[in-house]
Amino acid sequence: MQSFESQAAQKQIRSWVAAVEHVTLAVDGRRMSEGRDKESMLNTVVAAGAEHFLRSEDMSAVVKDADHVAEYVEAIFAEVESPLAVHPSPSISTRHVAAVCMDSPNVNKAALKKLQDKYAKIAFLPCAFHAIDGLFGKMVKDITVLSHACRVARRVTRFVSNKSRVRAAVRKLAVKHAVRKTRQAGRKIHAVFYTKVRKTREFPQYLQVKRAYQLNFPAYKYFQREGKEICRQMKRWEEVQAATVTQRNAFVAVAKFFLAIMRPVIQKLRVVDSTKVNCMPQLIVHLCDLRQTLHDKFVELGYAYRLIRARDGVDVEKEIQTDLKRIHNICNEVMRPLTTRWHRAAMLADPHHVEEYAKEKQARGCLQLEAGQCVTYF
Repeated sequence: MQSFESQAAQKQIRSWVAAVEHVTLAVDGRRMSEGRDKESMLNTVVAAGAEHFLRSEDMSAVVKDADHVAEYVEAIFAEVESPLAVHPSPSISTRHVAAVCMDSPNVNKAALKKLQDKYAKIAFLPCAFHAIDGLFGKMVKDITVLSHACRVARRVTRFVSNKSRVRAAVRKLAVKHAVRKTRQAGRKIHAVFYTKVRKTREFPQYLQVKRAYQLNFPAYKYFQREGKEICRQMKRWEEVQAATVTQRNAFVAVAKFFLAIMRPVIQKLRVVDSTKVNCMPQLIVHLCDLRQTLHDKFVELGYAYRLIRARDGVDVEKEIQTDLKRIHNICNEVMRPLTTRWHRAAMLADPHHVEEYAKEKQARGCLQLEAGQCVTYF
């Protein structure tokens, strides 16, 4: 992203906006550390597959309610009504703003609703990335196999990372295991030892299950032998022993299922978290593609699912149909507000995105949506 702060730069970006005619403003909040934590509101302008940074504003002393958020967003493009206004002068003229996109906390939703009532010709949109973030969370919460994998992985990674003696021993075993695999493969294989989940945009739940799965062999070697006596008196020992030793095969199967099902969500997140495709109609194509991919992957892993759920003493065939229906419902629940609100911006889509959609259509064929779920204009 490029920063436009000088008057010359501001003039340059205004001429660029006038050339592309219609732009989307992306507004987000960030916590910054500059001697102290401070809340800032950042905004960028997106159009024709390009993204440019406009400005940021310190909001650490402002109450984060719908009125203040709406006031800040409006100041980006609306004419300043009073010379005493605390916000900078507008950077983008209202006539060039096709849409404003923000993430999905309730405060932002309320602020966008207020602005939508005032500016009927501008589409105020939810963020696709945060919407798929919600899809991930709903799937983990509502599907038993996925929630079980997260719960067990959390116990294992926290137990190993919080006990220094355990952490050192398991790390040493992980290195030995990597050396043995290097000899067998004839190429260098590095030891994998992640116990703490970093603060990243790609879901801590996914990374935590991945870490626990990578730790399963060295943890099994340690807790089966010397670690058995050392850790016996530690809190949560029974659960960790069950996951890594007595029921290790069951946990490995659940972790593999989790990673296989949720990997397409992570991959699609990385795709939509870009300027090129995070707008209509490209967005709709990718959402429909994700729903179909999840359906196909769940059906493909039906045998593994049956083996996992058979241990729970439930009607497996009924559970398969129930969870498959849940996946469809969750996807539709996430897609509905995105598609019904993004179609407003689609009517003002710049030629770049129309051309990109034409490429998708040529490669995939005509877009097929379920009746009553979405509104399309192409």
